[in-house]
Amino acid sequence: MDPLTKPITLPGNTNRITSSSPREDRSERRPPSWRGDVASIIHVVLSLQLILAGGAALAGLLLILSHQSAAEAGLLALFGAGIALLVAWSRRFFIRNHRSSIALNSAAVALAWILGSLLASLPIFFLTSFFGSGSPTNEAFGSWLNAWYEGASSLTSSGLTVTGDSTELPASVQLWRSVCQWVGGAGLTVFALLVLVPAQNGKGIYAAEARDWNPNDDQRITVKHILVTYLGLTATCALTFGLLGMPYWENLNHSLIIVSTGGLTVTTDSFTSYRPALQTAAMVFMLLSALSFASLFLLVTGRWKTLSKRSGLRAFLVWTGFLIGVAGILALLAPQSALRQTIFNLVSGITTCGVATGSSSSWIAPVIPILIIAMFIGGGSNSTAGGWKVDRAFWSLKTTHRIVLTRWSCPRQHRWNGYQLREEATTHRSRHGIVLLALYLFFALGGFLLLRSSYPAEIGSDRVLFQTISALSAVGLSMELTGPDRPTLAKIFEISLMLIGRLEITAFLYLPVVVVKEMRETLREKTKTSED
Repeated sequence: MDPLTKPITLPGNTNRITSSSPREDRSERRPPSWRGDVASIIHVVLSLQLILAGGAALAGLLLILSHQSAAEAGLLALFGAGIALLVAWSRRFFIRNHRSSIALNSAAVALAWILGSLLASLPIFFLTSFFGSGSPTNEAFGSWLNAWYEGASSLTSSGLTVTGDSTELPASVQLWRSVCQWVGGAGLTVFALLVLVPAQNGKGIYAAEARDWNPNDDQRITVKHILVTYLGLTATCALTFGLLGMPYWENLNHSLIIVSTGGLTVTTDSFTSYRPALQTAAMVFMLLSALSFASLFLLVTGRWKTLSKRSGLRAFLVWTGFLIGVAGILALLAPQSALRQTIFNLVSGITTCGVATGSSSSWIAPVIPILIIAMFIGGGSNSTAGGWKVDRAFWSLKTTHRIVLTRWSCPRQHRWNGYQLREEATTHRSRHGIVLLALYLFFALGGFLLLRSSYPAEIGSDRVLFQTISALSAVGLSMELTGPDRPTLAKIFEISLMLIGRLEITAFLYLPVVVVKEMRETLREKTKTSED
């Protein structure tokens, strides 16, 4: 039975209010107003910001436990409390309407990420002002745009940065970036659905963040599975790094970064200085983090037979093995072989993690196009990784192969994850993958042209293309296009690409649709009022 029509028994009263009530019938027949839609969107947007308040509290607690500055921890806690109080007070004026649609949910989630990136920049701006050492790295964040860039990169777990040397940042800023990456890797809605967003709208909000794994009717059970798996993977990563000798502070930050496939490290050279054992462990956890939460959940619960039938998992393993094999051969044929460095950076690109070994000037030239393709395709669907997604690429390849074999007749059925899909499901998945590919190519081309026009002519187009794909797929690798002195327009375009790519484009496409619709409804209501 639908939760909105199910009879409700009031406490202390034997009378029941059902959907057959004349008053409720009249309200249901009344068309929802544009004010109700706007109130619903604002309510969801504000609710999701409470997750940042929780992230600030977590960062403050970890700072105290790490024996860092109590003043910095206090300012982070004050920031979190301020967001919580402001949101709790504001939500009273925007009572959530029960009406829900794909457009409204997508617009709400897109706006929530934009507002979240702005709020994530505030601690960076103020903490570097109050506790920064006066170095050029900290002084760069006196610019609000630089702080927003860093906040957006952190929350989207992209890993691109304007920081010259992250070791010069205050400890609170280092940890805040790591926590934001960890929260953003799982997704704002994953945390919010557990405690905030009402259950009747949970599925729509969850899907608006480009997720579709839902093994249970109750969305909150699915979210609990995701969070338990995510926490377990983070703890295992931290334990492994600790056993291999990574210093405590670096371990605390880097375990959050690797599992979220972020890229903002707290060292001067990312993972270059770590010994091979730590680099190998990092690659293992990057690969695990790029798997779908469904595959990780099956792995954790020991359901090996079901896991072996996951088509997305097999596609990811085949794709990763193929790219590593090709890149490994190219590295061995290079005059100065750097096999481990090449494989590490390629795994970072495949998983859209963004940590690196060595500078881009030392990368093998033939591997760079492979790295661009790997970043564009990305990891698995319903994971922390970005990109078009490898399982969609293999589905499209499989569909194309079947079409050729059947003499250009569209295949009606496919086997996926061990099941025979119906014709409707096959058609929907094929169209969805093709549409997303077209959107990614369109935004990649548009982003490249915009960035090419923003950067000076002496910067090569290959570096600009690399930066475009890295931002759109939320990777973080860069061919030395970092630092605060980049053109203002380039930073704005890269922030836009990071936010758009994090929600797999579609959520942001609904924003102008909803805005135009609400404007039309407003004008129609005003016209009707004036005529009356």
